Amino acid sequence: ANGIVYPLTRALYGRRVRQPVGGDFAFATNLAETYLNHPSWNDRVGQFGIDIWMTTLAICQGFPICQSFVGRPKIYQNKGNIVPSDPAFSQVVGSLLELMVHFEDLWQRVKWSKPTAIYGFGMGEVETPTSVEISQDDLHQSFVQGFAQYQQLWETVLENNIYNKLGEIRELPLAHFSFPSEIWARILYSYSVAYKNQPVEKEALLQSLVVLFVGKTLSFVRKTERMSIQQAEEYIENECMIFEEAKPYLLSKWGKG
Repeated sequence: ANGIVYPLTRALYGRRVRQPVGGDFAFATNLAETYLNHPSWNDRVGQFGIDIWMTTLAICQGFPICQSFVGRPKIYQNKGNIVPSDPAFSQVVGSLLELMVHFEDLWQRVKWSKPTAIYGFGMGEVETPTSVEISQDDLHQSFVQGFAQYQQLWETVLENNIYNKLGEIRELPLAHFSFPSEIWARILYSYSVAYKNQPVEKEALLQSLVVLFVGKTLSFVRKTERMSIQQAEEYIENECMIFEEAKPYLLSKWGKG
């Protein structure tokens, strides 16, 4: 959620929902009826896309929403591999981008974001997070090697200055690797437009985004590896502000094509 779903949802719809794909929801009968009858349901939503679909509909249909603290986050066994799995990545991100098209009249009017109430307590986690073993070398290699497969697609989807910046990032050694958030925001906005206008096939588009997400994830790991939970959260919040500030770029490109 940190690199794509949270910042995009927040910038698009103007609500700060920290875990839009959290997996635990409670909702009233009238919202359940909306879920049952809404025309945006599809096969992706019926699988891994369900969480972002439920969150987005609740926001866009004007229902009062809140977040709830339900205890410590679930800890999953880590095997050193955080590259997104298929089909989960394409179903979640594909659902998010489909909903952008469905609710385009709404989010184009939204400027900036506002907090969403939190029910409960315990959001002030300050201790050092649980240690997770991540192979930065593997992530770096996966990112660099992805250029051979997707270079032509990226040239189609991205503006020249963004594509050229990707080439510069590719040349960075691991010890100095960084993926600027301003570039990442413009990449995701460009992908959103490409998903709508379909200059390339949608599934190929989503698969090519995995490689870029790996690069951004590597950058995030390097910048936050010595941070506390609270410090990492502040870093993520700053990232989200960059998405909000870059939204005019999306608006300028959305109606074209």
